[in-house]
Amino acid sequence: MSKNRLRSEYLRLLADYPKDKRSKNTYKITDSLVNHHIWKEHGIIAITLSRYPEIDTSIIIEKAWKDGKQMVIPKCRPKTREMDFYLYEEGMELESVYNGLLEPNPVKAEKISAESIGLVIVPGLAFTSNGYRLGFGGGYYDRFLSGYSGETVSIAFSEQVTNYLPVEPFDLPVNYLLTERGIMSCD
Repeated sequence: MSKNRLRSEYLRLLADYPKDKRSKNTYKITDSLVNHHIWKEHGIIAITLSRYPEIDTSIIIEKAWKDGKQMVIPKCRPKTREMDFYLYEEGMELESVYNGLLEPNPVKAEKISAESIGLVIVPGLAFTSNGYRLGFGGGYYDRFLSGYSGETVSIAFSEQVTNYLPVEPFDLPVNYLLTERGIMSCD
């Protein structure tokens, strides 16, 4: 099955995910993440600002701020399909870019080097238990992760975990996969 068809299927799965189950499982995922050593060991954590039907990352971001962590969010560069990360602080003004995505304004935000980021929460639509993922199709994270040496984790509902995904030579697995059932090491 093609990646585009798989993307459509998993987007539909997420859109149809029952509201009460979504809320309960998002809480379980967030709780497991913030109580795991990969969270506790790192002061600078990269995350995306989720959009429905993705798992809500705003809860994770708020917890990070309470824990005194610095959160960084991506700014995409569409011409090169690369991204940079900028410090994201409470109340910060964001700009709406293509498809209504919210990103930091590089003129008003502090750029953070990849070397400074201890943990990247990598988004995706589907995952294998050995850490490979089906992203949203832009290749931004694949490019970023190719030069990143810190730890990576993806969060997903257990229904997003599958036995097979098409894997390209440039695809890199995440170190950990976290669902409402717990966290698994993919190394």
